[in-house]
Amino acid sequence: MKVSVITVCYNDRSGLEKTIKSVLSQRGVELDYIIMDGGSTDGSKGLVDQYRSLVAHAISEKDQGVFDAMNKGLNRAIGEYVIFMNSGDYFLQEDSLAKLTRGAEHYPDFIYGDIYFEYKEGRRKHIKFPERLRLSGLFNHFLPHQATLTKRQLLVDRGGYDLRYKFIADSAFIWNAIVNDHSSYQHVNEIISVCEFGGLSTDVNRNGDAMQQERLRFYQEKFPMVYEDYLELYELRKFKKAHFVNERPTLLERIKNKLK
Repeated sequence: MKVSVITVCYNDRSGLEKTIKSVLSQRGVELDYIIMDGGSTDGSKGLVDQYRSLVAHAISEKDQGVFDAMNKGLNRAIGEYVIFMNSGDYFLQEDSLAKLTRGAEHYPDFIYGDIYFEYKEGRRKHIKFPERLRLSGLFNHFLPHQATLTKRQLLVDRGGYDLRYKFIADSAFIWNAIVNDHSSYQHVNEIISVCEFGGLSTDVNRNGDAMQQERLRFYQEKFPMVYEDYLELYELRKFKKAHFVNERPTLLERIKNKLK
């Protein structure tokens, strides 16, 4: 089975090199490797040139954002499955990709594993995904593109990722495929990749509100039957966060008073 690995990068030379080395170290699988650099100015383009002879395509050009770059990579891919391993993320082991492909017993539309989130201080958090996908789970955790093989033709038939969404285009695609089209999937009980926390979809402090607004718009337009459920869940989360933040000083004051 041939797998297309697509790496998207913009001004992240150190992260890009880590990702490239990880992808090229993969064993036991036929690779079709594509690197899409968005016209970086930090030396990433020179790094891409260094590895040009080892990859199928190495492109450095302006794009309209990460999902546009991912679509451009998809248009050049020839593998039966694709996986997106963007700069800063990397496979946990040299046989991680082979472990995913071996999980394709019946060649489902999606094959996904687990990930580590890696924080700046080096701490890791294991994120385990369920064997069976449910709506409640999809509300909270979307399949990680760094550990998910997607049938290329499935993405191609949908025209790639919907560029109307800046933050949740991959999540929107998975929702449409699994909930609307009943696409098949299979979980592989292995930690596949290490994902840098703080990327576009994980930087909650910087992008959290914008992501939530996109999700609300997506559910309202595409899945009105679950919009109210998600809105209720969203409001509950906001209440819990506000309640915790507002109550915390009061609790500290109580402790101080008891110590006086």
